[in-house]
Amino acid sequence: MSLLAESNSTVEEWMQEVIELFKKEKVHVAYEKLLKHFNNNLEEINWNNYPDVLYEIYKEGKYVNFLLKEFENSDQSNGWELVVDKDEIKTYYKVKEGGLYAAKLEGFINHSIFDVLSIFYEVDLYKTWAPMMTDCKLINSVEQYKFLSYFAFSLPFPFQARDFLSYAYVVDRAEEDQSFLVPIRTLNFNDKFDKTLESISVKVNNTHVRIESEYAGFIVKVIDKNRTWIQIIGSIDPKFSYVPIWLQNLITKNYSYLSIVKFREVAKTVRKQGSEYMKRIKEKSIYKEIAERLANYGHHVDFE
Repeated sequence: MSLLAESNSTVEEWMQEVIELFKKEKVHVAYEKLLKHFNNNLEEINWNNYPDVLYEIYKEGKYVNFLLKEFENSDQSNGWELVVDKDEIKTYYKVKEGGLYAAKLEGFINHSIFDVLSIFYEVDLYKTWAPMMTDCKLINSVEQYKFLSYFAFSLPFPFQARDFLSYAYVVDRAEEDQSFLVPIRTLNFNDKFDKTLESISVKVNNTHVRIESEYAGFIVKVIDKNRTWIQIIGSIDPKFSYVPIWLQNLITKNYSYLSIVKFREVAKTVRKQGSEYMKRIKEKSIYKEIAERLANYGHHVDFE
C-alpha cells in the first residue's frame, strides 16, 4: 500500500501516530506499524517519496528488531555458545565472519533500575570505573534520550591506544516487559550527524586506532524494587590485525563477564552519601523525568 494512494487525512493521521510513537522512544512499535501499513515490504519502498523521519524509523526499527532477536535467542541454533555461568552471570559467544567472536553477557544487579540507569546515563563517569578507559564524553545530546559519545582506551605497550565514536538511544519497552533497550552503533561520517561531528576535535585522532562495531547494545529490566536484569551484547572489531584471532577470542570468552562484576561494584556506590551520582541525580531534571516514567509503570523512585 502506498501513502500516496490514500486520502490526505488518513495519511496525516497515520504518519502522526507513527511519528509520535517514535518521539516517545517506542521505535519498535512505530516500526511494526510501518511493517503492517506497507504489508511487510519495507525493503522495496522508495523512501525519497516520504518524510525523512519515516526512513529513520525504518532504519532504527530494523536494527532494534535484530538486536532483540539476538538478545532473546541464546541457544546453539542461533549460533550462541555458553562459556561462563557463575555468580548469576552468563557469557555467550558467537563466531562472526572472519573468525572473531561476538559476545553476550547477562546477569543480575541487586539494585533498582533507576540506579542502574543512572550509571549508564553519566557517560563522563565511565572512566572512573571502566578498566583502561582514559577519556569519555558526551559529544552531543541529539534529543533527550539520543546521545553521541566518545570513548578512549589505553593499552599496554606495544599496543596503540583505541577510541570509539558511538550513537546510542533509548527504546522504551516497559509496557511490554518492564525493560529498556539501548541500541549502540558506530558513528560514521556519512550519516545525519555530519555537521555535529565536524565541530569536534575527536573526529580525527592520529594517536588512537578507531574501533568499529558491527552491532552493540544493552537491556535493563525490572525484576523487583531492588533487583535488575542486565544484558549486554557486542560485535566489536578492536583492529588488532597483528594479534592472533584465537588470542583475541580467548580474552572475549574468559574475561567479558567481568564487565557485569565491575558494574555491580559501581552500583553499590550510587546511593552513598556525597557520591557524584547522587549529586547529579538531585541536580539534573532528566532524573525527575525518568522517575515519573518509571512511576507510570508502578516503580517508585526514592531520591534520598
